[in-house]
Amino acid sequence: MQRILPAPAGSDSRIAAIAVLADGSVREVRALWESPTSVSAVLGMSDHSRAYATLVQAHQQVLGQRA
Repeated sequence: MQRILPAPAGSDSRIAAIAVLADGSVREVRALWESPTSVSAVLGMSDHSRAYATLVQAHQQVLGQRA
């Protein structure tokens, strides 16, 4: 990945950012979001720790490649 850009104005509200990959291709980065009124959120069963850890690891890998 070369860089992360902000989502363009007027884009789908679920698009959090745009990722520009090393080969120049572009990918949409969708937001991890859960409605506060969903059953799992109301009951306190939401667990995004796996997705969060994956995102952190990917970011660390990108930073390691730049060093």
